[in-house]
Amino acid sequence: MLWLEEPLDKNDYRGYRLLRAKTGIALAGGEMNADLHEFRELILNESLDILQPDAMLSGGILTAKKIASMAEAHGLRIAPHTWTSGLGLAANLQVMGACPNCEWAEFPYEPPGWTPQTRDFFLEDHLIIDSDGYINVPSRPGLGIGINEEMVKRYARN
Repeated sequence: MLWLEEPLDKNDYRGYRLLRAKTGIALAGGEMNADLHEFRELILNESLDILQPDAMLSGGILTAKKIASMAEAHGLRIAPHTWTSGLGLAANLQVMGACPNCEWAEFPYEPPGWTPQTRDFFLEDHLIIDSDGYINVPSRPGLGIGINEEMVKRYARN
């Protein structure tokens, strides 16, 4: 087992610290933490081994990068939780590609429901896992992806 994820409430900093002290399994969390300050508390309280910010939920790409930098300064790893959409995955891939303390990415891939086609339905190109199990960081300008305007129009609500 690589890590135990989210065993306690997201703001139970003391509980995480106590659990971390009593187990040899790395603790991961932060997927639902919403801002820089919550991650600062997780770090200062020595609550986790692996922080899991999601750029879509934790304040954007800049904040996720700041969280990753704080984690790196404290010898911690990150593994962004990116369970929103292809757009969210593209944003988090940009963070991951800029962080030396990121070895893993958590993203939706649970066929038959969560596939690149369902997750990325409104992107021009799907973010595909290669034969080695990796997703490459998109290299086009911006987030590296294009939006399929026809799909947006098809599913848009007024």
